[in-house]
Amino acid sequence: MPGIPTTQPFSWSLLFSNPRVASQETRLEQFEINEVDGISDVPLDLIMRGETVWRDYLVGFFLKQRLAFPYVKSVLQQKWKTRGSFEMSADQELFYFKFVSDEEQQAVLDEGPMFMGGRYLVIGP
Repeated sequence: MPGIPTTQPFSWSLLFSNPRVASQETRLEQFEINEVDGISDVPLDLIMRGETVWRDYLVGFFLKQRLAFPYVKSVLQQKWKTRGSFEMSADQELFYFKFVSDEEQQAVLDEGPMFMGGRYLVIGP
């Protein structure tokens, strides 16, 4: 129907088509999948590697409709301007934040959820 936005399914190939992202030496690894009673059994070493990578990030999401990345980044840069810089990335639902220091990250966590553009943004580890 005209005027109704359609959403395309996410394609992993898009991850590698962006030269900025591809330059981060992202590589995929294949793992043997073990299922127990229909549930995937993820090896502990794989879980620990993921925990190490994501330990320094906070994740944010909107309770209702997601706001646009440029708007969110602009508002947060103004709100968090007294702190050092932070990296921000996003996928279709979540925003990911990485801070220069643990103190800055903890200060954001201590602030708790916030309203932005009439929507509720929740940020957590």
